[in-house]
Amino acid sequence: MRSAARGCGAQAAVRHPVIVIGAGPVGLCAAIDLAQRGVPVGLLGDDDTVSIGSRGVCYAKRALEILDRLGVGDRCVAKGVSWNVGR
Repeated sequence: MRSAARGCGAQAAVRHPVIVIGAGPVGLCAAIDLAQRGVPVGLLGDDDTVSIGSRGVCYAKRALEILDRLGVGDRCVAKGVSWNVGR
């Protein structure tokens, strides 16, 4: 919330810490996005294991656009397998 909205003048935006609950794909992306914008963020997840094998068969175009905005899209595509046939 901007201080200016409260009538205190043109001060910088106030940053409040954010806790993201859930360390799945959406929670991780939200935490990365907030951190890259300078927002202090904590991430809480109940699964403390590391996955073995693939966690996703394919990514939709929009998911890749979001990963690209976060700066990891090219690296994800480089690790993946692509195909040019199908419906």
